[in-house]
Amino acid sequence: MNMKTFVFPTKFFRSHMKDRDGGGLLIGIPEQLSSRIIPTNPPQNSDLEILIIKVSTDAFSSYIVNIYAPTGLDIEIVGTFLDSLTEPSFIFGDFNIAPPTLGLQKLIET
Repeated sequence: MNMKTFVFPTKFFRSHMKDRDGGGLLIGIPEQLSSRIIPTNPPQNSDLEILIIKVSTDAFSSYIVNIYAPTGLDIEIVGTFLDSLTEPSFIFGDFNIAPPTLGLQKLIET
C-alpha cells in the first residue's frame, strides 16, 4: 500500500494546568482556517480543564472543545459551558466517567 502523508501548517492553542507547570490541553488547527480561543472560567474548587476554540470559514463555524476531568466529569459544570456555545460543537477529551454514569451498570453486573 502506498500512503501519502500531508502536513499542514498548524496553529496550536494550549492551556496550562492552573496549579502547576506542565500538562494542560492542546488543540491544533490548520492555519488556513480562522480560529480563536474562547475564554473559560471553571470554578476555583474544580480540577476541570476546558479549552474551547472557535473555527470559522466563509461557509461554516463550529467549536472544538477539549475537556480534561481528572477526577470525573461534573456534567452540571460542563453543561454551563456547552449551553453557552452558539455553533455546532465537536467535544472530546478525557472525562474519567465511571460506568454507572454512562448507564452501563447492568453490563458490569452480568
